[in-house]
Amino acid sequence: MRFFNLSRMAILGLLLIPIASYAVLFADEPTGVEQEMVFAVLPSQALSIGSFSQDEGEETVGLATVQMPEPTFGDLQRGYVEMREAVELDIVSNIPWRVTVSTGDANMGTSHDGSVTKPVSDFQVRGEDGYQSVSNEDETILQGRSGLFKIELDYRLMLDPDEHKDGDYTLTLTYTIAGQ
Repeated sequence: MRFFNLSRMAILGLLLIPIASYAVLFADEPTGVEQEMVFAVLPSQALSIGSFSQDEGEETVGLATVQMPEPTFGDLQRGYVEMREAVELDIVSNIPWRVTVSTGDANMGTSHDGSVTKPVSDFQVRGEDGYQSVSNEDETILQGRSGLFKIELDYRLMLDPDEHKDGDYTLTLTYTIAGQ
């Protein structure tokens, strides 16, 4: 029975607090008590990634899988194969931010014949300052002020015309947003 009385008192107390607060906030006559409201807006950031598959005609959000085109003879002569607008980053932040890219992979794999191991640094992402090689360390590719942003990133795979060998090369990239 004691527990029942305590819970009734707690409910009554909770009901009185909002009524008393309402009376203080919306009273017609000044109460003679100054009140100051203090609040803080915490940093908030969100980053999502998406890609669009032209072959399948569908968009993926959250986990983007990108198939780089097969290098042509011209690509080999130029020294790279490029994919424009490979992924789209959606950035939301109420503080100045930066986006980094990195990989946990040691390399992109070996050629079909096993004679060439493709280093991760041969893969590049174009950020604000042009193309930057990917590494196992966070590399800042974008920076900005608070707001909402949609940014399309280009990818480039470096090719050595003398040493290039066909292979199934793969790489997992991690994009991270952080305050500046």
